[in-house]
Amino acid sequence: MDCPHEIALQGKEKPILAFTMAISASLSILGSSLIIYILSHRGWIKLNGLRNRLLLGMSAIDILSSIAAGFSFIPTPQETRCSIGMGNLSTCALQGFFTQLGFAVPGYSAMLSIYFLMTIRYGMDTETLTKKYEPFMHVFALAPPLTTAIIGVAKQMYFSETGNCWLGDICESFDNCPNRNTFGHAMWVMLVTACFILISTATTVFSMLAIHWTLRQRRLATLRYIFRPESDTGNRRQTEIEFTANEMAKQAMLYFIAYGLTFMFPTLRIISSFISGEIVLPYWQYLMSAIFFPLQGFWNFFAYVRPIVSKIKRQNDGNVTTVAAIKRIVVGFDGGSDVRRASLQIIPNLPTIIDLSDSSVDDQPSSLESAC
Repeated sequence: MDCPHEIALQGKEKPILAFTMAISASLSILGSSLIIYILSHRGWIKLNGLRNRLLLGMSAIDILSSIAAGFSFIPTPQETRCSIGMGNLSTCALQGFFTQLGFAVPGYSAMLSIYFLMTIRYGMDTETLTKKYEPFMHVFALAPPLTTAIIGVAKQMYFSETGNCWLGDICESFDNCPNRNTFGHAMWVMLVTACFILISTATTVFSMLAIHWTLRQRRLATLRYIFRPESDTGNRRQTEIEFTANEMAKQAMLYFIAYGLTFMFPTLRIISSFISGEIVLPYWQYLMSAIFFPLQGFWNFFAYVRPIVSKIKRQNDGNVTTVAAIKRIVVGFDGGSDVRRASLQIIPNLPTIIDLSDSSVDDQPSSLESAC
């Protein structure tokens, strides 16, 4: 059958795009695998903390979606001459399923943001968070993507001839899509997915703003006690509390940045296609999506280890390099005791703004003691 539209990739564009996406996906798989390894290896950071279980879920989903993304356009079905793939409808459905399932990662990012918000702003402890909110967190992150992914396979909603398989309709092969709607009967699934991403994004942004405001207010509150006579121990404890809270806030922000970089260019591609009505988009959009879309696990790894690296450097007066600190985290040393102490676990007694306003910092437990 003749090609009813322009061929998306030609000449050297295809191998460059495939190689780029394979490298990005491999880095993401490596990053998520390292997170899972650190969470479970030698019991350094056991899976008895809510944050770690959320990270485990997010990393496992990211590995599956990154593997699917790493095949790039190869699973795309060859329905017409303009197909850039080498697969069929079955391989396309398989890639589409895991791509759709991968949208659980934004859900987990949103739940991690709520975790940080509850911890930093409201000082909630692990047991309370686990009993009251953990089931909802996992259901929120997994239920919409998993349900729509299964429906997509059952209703044959995955198709593409111009890129990775995702929601689409074979009508684009014949250039007879009503109103240029290349999603066809999968349009409602795409809209549900878009709403899920918007809710996850709004939740994450709100949490980041609330955390920023909380830390600002906390700093203003603690300034009142700077000139108050205190023992050296009291000064140390106040410093540890501020250090830990700021590191957790920075970690939350890094997770959000990773999330934004991952979905920025695919979102741009979808919006551009809607506005222009074109199936084939400029090559730079394909290339940027190939670079950033599969990379979230890679960014998540650095977001995860950053506060641990900062703690190790702090304990060694800055005499340990970043690379050496990461090596210690991954391969361990001295039985892993230093890594355990530096792991910045949930701080059950992190003071809230009200605590800092109404009582002395001396009354609060050391963050190091709580973290250990």
